[in-house]
Amino acid sequence: MSENVRKKWVQAMHKIAYPVISNAANGTLHDTLPLNPKEKERGVGYLEAIGRTVNGLAPWLELDEKEITDSEERELQREYRDLVRKAMANAADPDSTDYCVWNKSDTYLLQDQPIVDAAFYASAILKAPRELWQMQPQKAKDDILKAFSRVLLMRPSRCNWLMFTATIEACRYMLTGIGDSMRIDYALSMHYDWYKGDGMYGDGDKFVMNYYNSYVIQPMLEEVSRVAAEIVADEKFRQRSMEALQRYCEILEHMIAPDGSFPFLGRSITYRMGAFHALSHAALIDALPQSLPANQVRCALTKVIDKTMSAPGMFDENGFLTKGLYGKQEQLAERYINCGSVYLTTFIFLPLGLSPEHLFWSGEDVKTTWEKVWSGEDIVRDISLESRLKESGKLI
Repeated sequence: MSENVRKKWVQAMHKIAYPVISNAANGTLHDTLPLNPKEKERGVGYLEAIGRTVNGLAPWLELDEKEITDSEERELQREYRDLVRKAMANAADPDSTDYCVWNKSDTYLLQDQPIVDAAFYASAILKAPRELWQMQPQKAKDDILKAFSRVLLMRPSRCNWLMFTATIEACRYMLTGIGDSMRIDYALSMHYDWYKGDGMYGDGDKFVMNYYNSYVIQPMLEEVSRVAAEIVADEKFRQRSMEALQRYCEILEHMIAPDGSFPFLGRSITYRMGAFHALSHAALIDALPQSLPANQVRCALTKVIDKTMSAPGMFDENGFLTKGLYGKQEQLAERYINCGSVYLTTFIFLPLGLSPEHLFWSGEDVKTTWEKVWSGEDIVRDISLESRLKESGKLI
C-alpha cells in the first residue's frame, strides 16, 4: 500500500478536526463555533464538538510516535497531543471561557444531551489513557472527575443512552478503581434483551433501521464490557457483543459502493462517515471477522472518506463542518443536530491508532465485497449469524 493512503486519512482528519481543537485549546470555541441563537442558548453544542472530535482522534494520539514513519505526521501528532489536552482541560475548567455544560442546573434525574457527549469524552480517555489522562495536570484531572460526577446526577433515556452512563462509569473505574457496576450491568443486560438477531440490536425495545448500532451501540458495548470486565457480572455480555459486532461489520462493509457512497437510512445521517464507527472500532481492536481482512476494510473506508470529502459545501468559510451527508444539506438535520453534533464523523479515523506496519495499512489494495460480487467473482455466500451459530453448535 502506498503511504499516500494513510497521509490522505491524516489530512482529512486534520481538515475536519483542527477548527474545533485549536479553538477549544485557545479558549475561543464559544466565540467561533457556528451555532444559531437557540443552539447557543441551549449551550450543549460545545461539548458535542469537543467530545466527539477528541474521541475520533484519541487512538492516533495514543500511538507511539516511534511507530509513525512519516515525519510530517509525527509533528502533527505532537501538536495535536498538546492541543487536545488543553481543549479537554478547558472544557472541564469552570474558570475557562470554554467551560462546557455538563449539567446545566445540577438537576437530579434530568435527561439531557450532556450525558451523550460526556460519554464520548470519557471514551476518548479510555482509548488514550496515557496522552489524555496521565499527561494532564492534576487540576485538569480533578476538574474532569467533577464534571463526570455532575453528569451522572442525570438519568439516561431507556435506549442507546444507557451506554453513555455505562461508558462514563467504565472510565471512572479505569481512572479511580471506583465505578457503579449496577449502572454498567443494567446497560449491558438491557441490550442483551434488546438483541433482535443477525448482529443487530434494537434502540430500546423496538428495532429501527438507522446507523445507531454503529454510531453508539456496538462500539460502546464492546468497549465497556472489556474495560469494566472485572466488575461486569456475566461474561455472556462480552461474548454476545463481540459476535454481534463482527457480523455487523460484515453488513456495514457490504453497504459500501465502489464510489464510496452508502445507503441513506434513518436519523442522524448528518453524522456522515460516523456511520462506520463500528467497523473502524473493530479494525482498531483487531476484532474484524475472518471474512473481512483489515486491508479490505481500509480500502472500503478510504472510498467512504474520498466520497464524503469530495462534496462541495462540506465546510463553511471558517472551516467548520456544515450539516449534511454529502455537502451542505440542512433539511437532513433533525432538530437536535447542531454544528457540534456532526463531528461524530471523526469516528471513522480510529484506525489511525494502528501502526503503519499493521496489515490495515501495509496490506495490498483489494476489492471490497461489493466490487467482488458485482464484478462476477464467485465468493462465499452471505449467511446470518444465527445460521452460523446453529451450524457450529453454538447458541447466542
